[in-house]
Amino acid sequence: MLTDRQSTLLCTAVREYIRTGIPVGSEALLERVRLPWSSATVRAEFAQLEDEGFLEHPHRSSGRVPTRLGYRYYVDHAGARAPSPAAVAALRRFAPAVDPSQEAALARELAQLLARLSGTLAVVAILPEAVVREPAGLANLFRMRELTDGETAHDLERVLQAFEEHSETLMAHVADGQPTVFIDGENPVARAEHVSMLVTAPMLPTGLQLLAALIGPLRMPYTRNMRILRAVHTLRSL
Repeated sequence: MLTDRQSTLLCTAVREYIRTGIPVGSEALLERVRLPWSSATVRAEFAQLEDEGFLEHPHRSSGRVPTRLGYRYYVDHAGARAPSPAAVAALRRFAPAVDPSQEAALARELAQLLARLSGTLAVVAILPEAVVREPAGLANLFRMRELTDGETAHDLERVLQAFEEHSETLMAHVADGQPTVFIDGENPVARAEHVSMLVTAPMLPTGLQLLAALIGPLRMPYTRNMRILRAVHTLRSL
């Protein structure tokens, strides 16, 4: 179990790495974030967090980056609980403009909205027929430096294919009423070591069961994207 100080430092380091994409060093972190500890203390705690598997040194860097375990701790302990007000407002405008009987169009337009809000890849399925439209937000991915890594691009393709082919299986692993986050190798339907997927499954008032996902590299803004997916559940009350 981490101490309160280690927890604060780990979550702060993960947040900064997600924001900047730059490995986090003790002195650089203290320059950007006000913390009540010295550089030596932060450096020692970072070393301990690395020993325990939450952080690691990338090649030729003095800073540290989160491991899968570090991202998981961040999601479990620093994840937002409230829906994004901006996403709720956008969904309120979206709901009257779509025809629920046109399932393919609904899936496509909702995916496009989620891609615009999140800045990442979005895909939506409607169950049980597993109506899935092409993913939205592919252009977002080309702005991500991780896509220069061939393994990450390959994993993204694998996860998308698995979402389309195994959406009902995925549904069984999604928590009721809240987003579920699969990081790295946690994905239950695709072997993907460089990709995270956030999934939620609201039921519309019409009885349609949605399965919506945001997919991207490990360094994605989890808190923001969780809040966006929480907002999707407000469709049930519109």
